[in-house]
Amino acid sequence: MRRAAAALAVGLALPAAAAAQAPVAPPPPVAAPASPILTIDQDALYRDSAWGRRAQAELEARGNALAAENDRIVADLEAQDDALTALRESLPPEEFRARAEAFDAHVQETRRERDLAARALLAEADADRTAFLRAVLPVFGAVMAERGALVVLDRRTVFLSADAIDITGAMIARIDATIGDRPRPPAPGEAGEPDAAPEGPESDGGNGSPGFVPEAPGGAPPEGNPASEGSGDTGGLPSLAPGAPAQ
Repeated sequence: MRRAAAALAVGLALPAAAAAQAPVAPPPPVAAPASPILTIDQDALYRDSAWGRRAQAELEARGNALAAENDRIVADLEAQDDALTALRESLPPEEFRARAEAFDAHVQETRRERDLAARALLAEADADRTAFLRAVLPVFGAVMAERGALVVLDRRTVFLSADAIDITGAMIARIDATIGDRPRPPAPGEAGEPDAAPEGPESDGGNGSPGFVPEAPGGAPPEGNPASEGSGDTGGLPSLAPGAPAQ
């Protein structure tokens, strides 16, 4: 009886062990739905791609350097302003007025130069985004062909859509794998070919330009210009914030 019971127990355990060790087949992959219309989050596409993250890190580093330089220039101008103010009682009024006017002109020119430097940084950021959109057009074409799509719309222009037709995540993965964080160098014979105009920005709400506009780094404006009192010019040191328009 004991032998029969033991044999029965072993016989019952063997199928259970075999079932536990049998490999479970993974579920079949879910194919992307075919749709003539796809949507994309254009801002997220650039921001979250390897290219966009690299560009934003570089822009932030250069913006910080520009702001630090602005701070240094502001401190230097404030020191010049204090030195000129200290000479007010010892200089003839005409000479002091001439020095104050020259100093004001120097401040205005410095402000214009810093404004141009900030604008150049923003222009480079816009140009980088435009280059990104040009570079990813072939990737868009491949994904559209795979999914049988005829058009890709920016989600900002769509009132309501299903998440199933949004390809932002898939596009980021494909772009990172095929392009990476930088534009590829031109192949032999392509160097002299003109670049095609990007089609992506046309669907960003009608403004015809990419929507990514980083904030301009700024420096703190000084608090006044006592040297210019009575000179007939500006009543204080103008802001050296790069985003402020020159006067």
